[in-house]
Amino acid sequence: MKVVALILREISYRWVNFLLSMIAVVVAVALFVAFATSGEAYRKETRRIQLGMGQNLRIIPKETAMDQFWVKGFSDYTMPEEYVYKFAALDGYEYTHLTGTLQQSLELQGRQVILAGILPEVMPPGRSQPPMTFSVDRGTAYVGSEVARFFNLEAGDRIDVRGKSLTVTKCLVATGSSDDVRIYGHLHDVQEILGLEGKINEIRALECLCLIESGQTDLDPLTLAQMQLAEVLPAAKVLLLQGIAEVRQQQRAAMEGYLALITPLVIVACGIWIGALAMLNVRQRFEEIGIMRALGYR
Repeated sequence: MKVVALILREISYRWVNFLLSMIAVVVAVALFVAFATSGEAYRKETRRIQLGMGQNLRIIPKETAMDQFWVKGFSDYTMPEEYVYKFAALDGYEYTHLTGTLQQSLELQGRQVILAGILPEVMPPGRSQPPMTFSVDRGTAYVGSEVARFFNLEAGDRIDVRGKSLTVTKCLVATGSSDDVRIYGHLHDVQEILGLEGKINEIRALECLCLIESGQTDLDPLTLAQMQLAEVLPAAKVLLLQGIAEVRQQQRAAMEGYLALITPLVIVACGIWIGALAMLNVRQRFEEIGIMRALGYR
């Protein structure tokens, strides 16, 4: 109790110094917490923006002729659907939001359309994140704007595709791309329509491996992805949308550099502030220290 009483008397006697010291400590802690919180918020916002860029990794059958692929937008060859699950189940790979698709162009009532089957996103074991892409339920379809216009379709109507009737649940807005002439269905419905059960012709995924964290900054993302996937899916070809991948990498590098620079500066500045106040406190006590030493105290 005597110690507490002495501390309170000291505070009341030098209340200005105590107040400044308390402000220094509170500001130091507040700044550190603020930067830590804003840094985490910045990370989350960066991830959200990156997710909005879409999947940037495309895996297609190895036999695919690239000139035909880029003209059509999909491969004429297929690979097993089980590749999606095999890929997702592997440990040590930073690829998420895997989606298997099967696409083929066909004539429907005198119109050329693209039938696209989509498998709901598959995540690696132990991971749970909101999906990046839409999924279609069995027995239903999403239709592009031009398909809806061709066949005068609205939500709730039914469309017959090679003898299989699908309920239109959504008419998509115009995108100015080939998506406007697509009919999206569940992968297994489209496999049944095309007679290609258990087959897909593309896997899309999000490549989220940070080269900075992995220490492999001498490798570009495509080379690294090819090296990793060559062991897993030797019968597949890997394509990386370089523009999206580079933006992801630059954004992450900028974020990590910002936090690595600001956090130490904040800590050092607050330490200097508190140290300066402590030095000022000692200078104000020269007379007291001299008297105590004269009385024999160390």
